[in-house]
Amino acid sequence: MIEVISNIGLKIENGGLFISRGQGIHPRRIIHSWELIFVESGSLSIREDNDYYTVGAGQCLILAPGKTHEGTDNFPADLKFFWIHFTLLPSELPALLPGESTITLANYIRVKDSNSVASLFRLFLSEQTANAPVELLNTIFLLILKKLAASVPFDKHTENESVLVQQAAAYIRTHYHLKISTSSVAAKLKCNPDYLGRLFRQYRGLTVTDEINQQRVKTAESLLVTSLFSLPDIATRCGFTDTAYFREIFKKYKGVTPKKWRERYSRIHINTH
Repeated sequence: MIEVISNIGLKIENGGLFISRGQGIHPRRIIHSWELIFVESGSLSIREDNDYYTVGAGQCLILAPGKTHEGTDNFPADLKFFWIHFTLLPSELPALLPGESTITLANYIRVKDSNSVASLFRLFLSEQTANAPVELLNTIFLLILKKLAASVPFDKHTENESVLVQQAAAYIRTHYHLKISTSSVAAKLKCNPDYLGRLFRQYRGLTVTDEINQQRVKTAESLLVTSLFSLPDIATRCGFTDTAYFREIFKKYKGVTPKKWRERYSRIHINTH
């Protein structure tokens, strides 16, 4: 467990966003600061001394200073994670002042509100790029830590359940264009559909159907601005059997209809001359 005293207990060093190109592996190194890692998509396989972790989407790992850590597998193409290096003040900390509080964190966390945490990381990086005062960066970082403290420590004994979710997500990424559902994905992985649905909500904060639809909408976004396919053709290519339902789901996730999306962005992507 890690304890941080708000406002006086830490010092931010720097942060960043790693986006995989589908090659390479996390280097072997020993650093002299703490490192907070939050995986937004994909999974990061990493070792800290003799402890091995597979940090999936919506999970957080805190690496301790003075320990050896290195990747144990190549970066997957869909891996994206935020990181922040920080140091803690010496153990001879003063007594808590009025208004101060202690934040207690596990080193391996399943994040409760991953979208909110990702937004805070983006805000931190934006302010860091703008050379914001260190006090502002500290405040944003403390908000991140408080969100993480309210999340669920990851139990290594449930790692096989996390792997099941990762397997389901990987299957959806390669079969979203087919007629798939929670039941068919569960059947492929030889598990109960209700059980798979509970795991998805627990680990990713969304349903299996949401995962399928998000993948379909993501592909539709690209096809709308890089092709001249009709809406029914795009709907079919993305796995929708009904164009009206395609419009409904696309608007739910993107806030506009497919037609409006194409009008807004195709001029940028296609009519470049």
